[in-house]
Amino acid sequence: MFSQFAGLPYLAHLYRRGICICTGSGIGAVLSTCVQLDNWFLIWIGANMEETFGPVLFDMIKRKIPKERYIVFDTKKEGRRPDTVKMLKEVYQSFQAEGTLCSPVFV
Repeated sequence: MFSQFAGLPYLAHLYRRGICICTGSGIGAVLSTCVQLDNWFLIWIGANMEETFGPVLFDMIKRKIPKERYIVFDTKKEGRRPDTVKMLKEVYQSFQAEGTLCSPVFV
């Protein structure tokens, strides 16, 4: 028998502070958590994200999540991939997170 959980928003309440990290379309699985809960930090990594997902999504992130609670890393604009482990470690320490949730696309 398989047990299932209701989704990331339910798991998010297990931690006082946490980080959602995703790539590309994984934003769909984690964005609502970061928009609705001010104790969650968003890291989104991908290429041509504004062109791919549109300005409405980017505007929502900028309006609903304070600048100090998200990183949007566009690999196309930066011309490189980030050191994800280093980035996650730095955010984990500075944000004083207790947990990290990865979107299914990321793992």
